[in-house]
Amino acid sequence: MSVLTRIKDLAHERNISLAELERRTGLSSGSITKWGKSSPSVDKLEKIANFFDVSLDYLYGRDVSVKDTNTQTKAKQLIMRADTNGLTEAEVVELEQEMERFFNWRLTEIKREKEQFWE
Repeated sequence: MSVLTRIKDLAHERNISLAELERRTGLSSGSITKWGKSSPSVDKLEKIANFFDVSLDYLYGRDVSVKDTNTQTKAKQLIMRADTNGLTEAEVVELEQEMERFFNWRLTEIKREKEQFWE
């Protein structure tokens, strides 16, 4: 799978057009589609990787797993591993939201602890 194909798949999964992706990452209009014929620079690929929270290795096809650090996605992955049988859809959503709040809080705490350590 090519770099361009992976980017298109990621954009499609997140319901974003390539034009919107270019705007949000500061890339010039039409630059992503040109990557089907020429190789993008590493700095441009880093912008895409950071936007989608994936590794450069994933974009290059050297790593087949998405390295997503998005807290909401992580929370949903944990929910999927949890036994939610017998819960209503509303209860599952509530559980997802609570886990997302916890992850966001904990990430903030970890960053704060690192800042204090380096001061």
